[in-house]
Amino acid sequence: MRLCGALLLVLAVASPVTSQVRTVGAIAGTVVDASGAVVPGASVHLRDELTNSERETVSNEQGAFQLLDLQAGSYEVTVALEGFRSTVYSGVAVESARTTDLNVRLEVGALGEDVVVTGAAPTLETTSSTLSTTVTNDDLQNLPLSGRNVLNFALLVPGVQSSSAANARESTYQGMPGATINITIDGINNNSQGFKSGGTSFFATVPPRLDAIEEVSVSTGGLGADTGAEGAMNIRFVTRRGTNAFRGGTFFQYRHDSLNANDYFNNARDVEKPRDRRNEFGGHLGGPILRDKAFFFFNWEEARVPRQEIQTRTVLTEEARQGVYRYQGTDGVERTANLLDIARSNGFSGTVDPIIGSQLATIDGTAENAALTSTDLLRNELRWNESRTTIEHYPTVRVDYHLTPSLAVNGALNLFDRDIDGRRQFPGDLTPLQVFGNTWLIGSSSMNWTISPTTLMEIRYGLQRNSDTFNRGELIDQFDIGGRRALRAADGPRLRDQRKPRR
Repeated sequence: MRLCGALLLVLAVASPVTSQVRTVGAIAGTVVDASGAVVPGASVHLRDELTNSERETVSNEQGAFQLLDLQAGSYEVTVALEGFRSTVYSGVAVESARTTDLNVRLEVGALGEDVVVTGAAPTLETTSSTLSTTVTNDDLQNLPLSGRNVLNFALLVPGVQSSSAANARESTYQGMPGATINITIDGINNNSQGFKSGGTSFFATVPPRLDAIEEVSVSTGGLGADTGAEGAMNIRFVTRRGTNAFRGGTFFQYRHDSLNANDYFNNARDVEKPRDRRNEFGGHLGGPILRDKAFFFFNWEEARVPRQEIQTRTVLTEEARQGVYRYQGTDGVERTANLLDIARSNGFSGTVDPIIGSQLATIDGTAENAALTSTDLLRNELRWNESRTTIEHYPTVRVDYHLTPSLAVNGALNLFDRDIDGRRQFPGDLTPLQVFGNTWLIGSSSMNWTISPTTLMEIRYGLQRNSDTFNRGELIDQFDIGGRRALRAADGPRLRDQRKPRR
């Protein structure tokens, strides 16, 4: 009862979203005898091979039957009628938002005799005209991986246009605009609305993770009303669910720059190769809460990405910082001039401003840790590797509860949390800037009720939440240099705060 109450609470507080799509599948077929004549009144018994949940129906006057609102998975279908041998189909595959067509042939014989057919998966879906491709978790696990975000596997289906692997976010389908792509997870919108109509439409708010996803279905044509009318093509992800058996696993993936070569320009400037490391680890576990009734699934993935980015700054040469400037005359002869002496001889101060002097001292103190390359007679390029670390968390949880054979509720949460530490805007002991973090989540809850063999009801509520924090911890006082602050807005006016006027 507590579990049921918690799921109902999720249904009550979740915010409705517009792009909801159906994620359940179905089995439909016709029962015939050896001569091909339809067989009405045959009992059709369904058993979920993962959870042992059961359901029954009867073939109608035309010998047809339907089993609706089925979660993606593997099922056993038994068809029986007095005067015929029972036919048992095991391993019947059901995919999300698709109908498995199962044509049953009964043979004359005693009711206690069984005909067993294993692995009955459809080769052609005749119930729907939707053009769709489904990739299961087993298929995903067997594909070569460069990461654990499985969104890019949706690019394996026919009809994809992608300029390059580096620009996967700009991919489109069937030549249609990016805004026609609708990405969902557990029936809830997973598009980033900020990128919906831009050049990054192939982008998910919460990246679907390898061990958390049961399957992905890509539909590119003939979409019906169950797609939510939110796009000309749909990419549907379904979260894995628990079963009657406890199943789990762990993983660790390690990438290190020791296997990489430094590039030519770094070698020429005597700069070490940048750090390129990615440590990913986690695990998943699913199983029964109440056998044959309630099930859970939990997945946790974490990625730690320490890296270095090559930074460059233009600085004055050592002579120029002391006021000695070199220049080349029109005659091609290189000459020098001491600007401080020139200023002093004309009645101006002949010393470096204290604020400028403090900044030059900072440069002097940090240039030893970077590579200097001459740019011209006055300037050098300061080049160094700046360390930054990104930490990412990907928790996923799902709970399913079968109240009756025809009534089930479930709830799922997929979350992406990331923290990126800051970097120095200039070498020196300065407060790191550009500290960034975000938390994005997709919550889904649903109730599926099969009222009769031809009548069903589905209620689904979900939410999408995006929270981004930029420049975390930064205050205006950190830009205070010698009692003066100057801020410039992009393409805007210059704002000056001069608390200690200088004459």
